[in-house]
Amino acid sequence: DTEECAQKKEEQNRLVIKSLEEENKGLNACCADLLNDLEKLRKQEVQWKAEKSGSGVRIKTLETDLTDAREQLKELSSKCTNLSSQLAVNQKELSQKECDVNRTKKELQELQNLYRQNIAHTAQQAQIIRQLQTLNTDTQKVLKEQEDVHTNETISYKK
Repeated sequence: DTEECAQKKEEQNRLVIKSLEEENKGLNACCADLLNDLEKLRKQEVQWKAEKSGSGVRIKTLETDLTDAREQLKELSSKCTNLSSQLAVNQKELSQKECDVNRTKKELQELQNLYRQNIAHTAQQAQIIRQLQTLNTDTQKVLKEQEDVHTNETISYKK
């Protein structure tokens, strides 16, 4: 009985050992997998740290760019305000110049009307001058004729 008991115990121990060895193999495989996973995670950690460092640099670069963009925006806003002021001044000047141009157009129209009237008066004066010249010529002829007649009468009286 003792031997049988010992054999059963030995058999149980072998089964337990075998079971433990199989479990150990499974645990060793699990450990190997976990070690591989740990190595992968360490590599990922290194990669993430590198990416984080790169991202930090990118973030700083982007922050610098953002600051520069804000400065440019302030400058452009200031320029825009100045240009708006200049535009308002230029529009006022343009409006004034348009008024001046309209006034000048009216003056030009009046001058053109006066010029046309002047041309008409000049034509009338030229006509009157021709008539006066004709009258003067006629008068000269009449005077000459009267003088000739007078001279002839005077000569006739003398005779």
